[in-house]
Amino acid sequence: MEKLVGHLTSNPNKIRIVDLLKSKEVSKESIAKSTRIPLKMLERLLNELKKDGIIEEEEGIYKLTELGFDVIKDLKGV
Repeated sequence: MEKLVGHLTSNPNKIRIVDLLKSKEVSKESIAKSTRIPLKMLERLLNELKKDGIIEEEEGIYKLTELGFDVIKDLKGV
């Protein structure tokens, strides 16, 4: 878990993405618009977060996983 918190805090944009996803499930385009992260960079970050198991994507909609919520709780506790 600590390693995942480290992965998240290594990039402020990852935190912005996760903060957005903790309250709703959205498309990649909506994430890009809300966070103002360029689409190419966003795709890379989303792939990293998916690989870490923090988010998942289903039919183009992204959401936090249970692990993602746990990581946020850990992060807020830091």
